[in-house]
Amino acid sequence: MTERIIQTRYLEKLFRALQEEESHHFHLPVKGLRADITALLVHLPAFKTMEGQVFEANGFNSPEAFLAQVQQMPGEAVMKGDDVLVIYYPVDVPANKFETLVVFSTSNGPVVYYLPVYQPQDMVRQLSTAVPVNTLNEEARAHVLEHLEIAMIALLREFHISIARAVVIPDILQPRAPEEEITALKKLITLLAQDVYEEDSDLDIIAHALYHALSAPSSFAAFHPDFFEEEEMIETDEEGLGLFRYVLQKFVPTVYSAPEFDAADIEYYITELTGEDFVLALPEEEPQGRQLFPFVQQQLTTTGWQLMNMDTAADSYCFFVVKLEDVSTVLQLARQFNLDIEHL
Repeated sequence: MTERIIQTRYLEKLFRALQEEESHHFHLPVKGLRADITALLVHLPAFKTMEGQVFEANGFNSPEAFLAQVQQMPGEAVMKGDDVLVIYYPVDVPANKFETLVVFSTSNGPVVYYLPVYQPQDMVRQLSTAVPVNTLNEEARAHVLEHLEIAMIALLREFHISIARAVVIPDILQPRAPEEEITALKKLITLLAQDVYEEDSDLDIIAHALYHALSAPSSFAAFHPDFFEEEEMIETDEEGLGLFRYVLQKFVPTVYSAPEFDAADIEYYITELTGEDFVLALPEEEPQGRQLFPFVQQQLTTTGWQLMNMDTAADSYCFFVVKLEDVSTVLQLARQFNLDIEHL
């Protein structure tokens, strides 16, 4: 027999855990998501101290009118307490898109509201325009509740709150054995570096280096003492993502570009990446920068390539190409390892 995590007992445990956090605000990285889940506890009485124009801008004549709408639960449900859990869940990082999930504890159990966008610094609008998840169509509702389950389970684990064995754990939160991780990394390298490495043993070495960069960044040099140039240093973070990206880019054919580039630049980049002469056909008024991507991709499609960009946390592009038929697999593997990759 299985059960779901969206229950009053788990929700109220999260309320208590977040109440103990300074500012009642928490950022949580989850392996497989390309940005942090953000959770915050909103204390509704605090809105009574806000200036009136904030409410007027959102169609309310007073804080009380706003609170009356927010606290009105569907059906006969009655809100319990004064706190609301708000979760921002990353769904499309290159587009800076986060879903907003609003969860109330009520006499009839948790009630979930949903907003498909994140509106920073405008909590009044978020709480007043979110819609009950039960009003969504079946597919959309399942999608939203899956994200809420992932967020709640990840948060409960982070706060060391026990979860019943009967609770269904989503695949993204299931632990993966080192062998599974290394196999997935080997697949990623194979797709990103088409025909670069002839020996399977080379792919094994690279996959192990990537695994150590991600799982044990502080001891990476002990595993791979000859990896860096003598003068080379690399900043990393506690998740090892800086080092992981650095190692990946060292073994994958990539070309760096400044944010602004012209047709001649992109022709050179594509020629370098594909090994084939690339001449771009453009309209008379030649576009620049990102405006070139549709023209580039239209021509690349005829030869079976997709231009992509890897986020390096710097003000630049890191271009690479993959075969069109491999794009979905590359994006799936990128999400597994928290890589910010976009197809252009």
